[in-house]
Amino acid sequence: MQSSLCDYMAEDQQARGDITGLKKSVEDANDRTLRLGEKVQDLKDYIQTDLALKGAKIEGRSEVMSVALSIYMALLIGGGIQLYLLNGRLSAIERDVSNISKGIDELRLTKASENPTDPQSVQEVKRILAEAKAAKIRMSPEVVTTTAAKFIDAAQIHPGTWEAALAFVNYKSFLNRSPIPEDQWAGIRDSFTSRYSRSIPLPGHGKRPEITPVGEAPKDREAIIQVIDAPFVSNDKNGNRLVVLHDGDVLLDGTELRHVIVINAHVVYKGGPLIMQDVYFVNCTFDLPQQANTQNLATAILERIPVDFKAS
Repeated sequence: MQSSLCDYMAEDQQARGDITGLKKSVEDANDRTLRLGEKVQDLKDYIQTDLALKGAKIEGRSEVMSVALSIYMALLIGGGIQLYLLNGRLSAIERDVSNISKGIDELRLTKASENPTDPQSVQEVKRILAEAKAAKIRMSPEVVTTTAAKFIDAAQIHPGTWEAALAFVNYKSFLNRSPIPEDQWAGIRDSFTSRYSRSIPLPGHGKRPEITPVGEAPKDREAIIQVIDAPFVSNDKNGNRLVVLHDGDVLLDGTELRHVIVINAHVVYKGGPLIMQDVYFVNCTFDLPQQANTQNLATAILERIPVDFKAS
């Protein structure tokens, strides 16, 4: 076991060295691109000056000027092509570095999940996911879901592994995409907004999230945010197609949510009654004390987007 761990650490160190080397290549290529750009600019300045002097001395020689201008344009186009090709190679190298980092992180997660009850595995997973999120590395959702399931299962007997399970849920939310980009939100603060705000309980002294209703829908397909024991009654013929909750704290216990997008929020769920249909969690952090309902919600978030979930 010790030998296997040493081999794994050696392989990991070698992979990190390869990434460092590739990053150094990218930096060197960037420097070469900048130097080439400076040389092209110097050449451009020289030709412009030379042509101006010759133009002052050789008045009326349009043919000479035409040839000189042709040379000048050829040099500029040639330099531009070189810069374009270099930038293309740089982009390819950067993609390779990103893909290598992604592959290594996926292998490290898989390796750590082989022994999910080991405290070192828990800390390794938390570190890998935090670094990947900070570097905007988007690992395979399938790998994340599969490895996370092992820690969720293990947490039922070894509660210490729940920290790793939560780290997976947070990272999966980072991977999720909103069905409607932020620049397409309607941004309407209409009469429905107060209806939703009254139905969003806050966790302790949390910050109330911003509410953005989006679009219009008939009554039977409208978005819902309401208290389960006190549903909102309205005579309006239409409602909103979606509601976005963003940039605040959201307590899920005791609520019903339908056609809701939760973005950049701190989400708290303590295991109480909850009804969710067509709910998206995007770039959220989660506070889920370990128990049966919170484990089930964690699994639902990891396995599906959007999330359908019900707990009593």
